[in-house]
Amino acid sequence: MKRVVVGLVALAFVAITGCLQDEIFDAEAQLQTDIALIEQSLSENGIDADTLMPSEIRIVVTEEGTGEGAKFGDSVIAHYTGYLLDGTEFDSSDGGSPLSFVLQRGDQVIPAWDIAFEGLKKGTKATFWAPSGLCYGQNGSGSIPPNSVLIFDVEVVDIRLQN
Repeated sequence: MKRVVVGLVALAFVAITGCLQDEIFDAEAQLQTDIALIEQSLSENGIDADTLMPSEIRIVVTEEGTGEGAKFGDSVIAHYTGYLLDGTEFDSSDGGSPLSFVLQRGDQVIPAWDIAFEGLKKGTKATFWAPSGLCYGQNGSGSIPPNSVLIFDVEVVDIRLQN
């Protein structure tokens, strides 16, 4: 009987350890997958985008704004529409108030926004493709599945420079 109990405990340990190993997330592998998906999407749609390194965010400025570019600590006011890679819209300020956030504060928007909006000027319209690790990562959020590359159409309505 003692051997059976020890055997069952050992089997349970192996099973639990195996499950834990399956749950180890490989962020670098996910980034490479995201990059491939972004490049495929851009290629299929005939889009030539600039790459913001080292983030791997791809951006296309469709209308250049004027004035100073947004920098650390500036307040950015922007309209946006967010899409999944398959084109499904998941959020938008269209028809409502624009979103206001402090650039690179770290707790107001996803990291992709802090990176992509840096240097954009008032009046700029742009589209950017962001790897999942700079969005909602392996957890997802609401209607956004885990590990989702996201696309944002944005328009910078105003920039309030940090004093």
